[in-house]
Amino acid sequence: MAIGLCAAGCSYLIEADDSELRTIDASPPPRDAAGPDAFTPDADPCIPDLLRVTLVNLGSAPGTVTVTVADILQEPVCDQVLDSCGYCVTPGTEVSLLAAPSGSASFTGWNVCCTDDQDNPLCQFVIDADGIECLANFVLP
Repeated sequence: MAIGLCAAGCSYLIEADDSELRTIDASPPPRDAAGPDAFTPDADPCIPDLLRVTLVNLGSAPGTVTVTVADILQEPVCDQVLDSCGYCVTPGTEVSLLAAPSGSASFTGWNVCCTDDQDNPLCQFVIDADGIECLANFVLP
């Protein structure tokens, strides 16, 4: 079992069966997040033949998104300013996302991915597009 961290608070846990459970801290970024530690990608880090899954906290409240993927080929690429993490996966890979609000926040739905059942905190899909961006919405009462 190994645990890793990246700049935006993303963490992942590699289980003994080689499947991976990753958790993204989707708390809103601090207003002073810019600076030398801010991450600005110049290009998509996915090598050819891989697709990118990007997760972003679109709301104004804290929450986490747990990502379960059987075939993650590299560590997530995290953006400290946008509070997002990206994963590179092979086409045809099944991805499961589980949104969980923190404290008094509530999950209000997904944008872009899982729009057929956008209010369900469990979002499952097979990555077969050029890439996908999943936006998790968390709000305070």
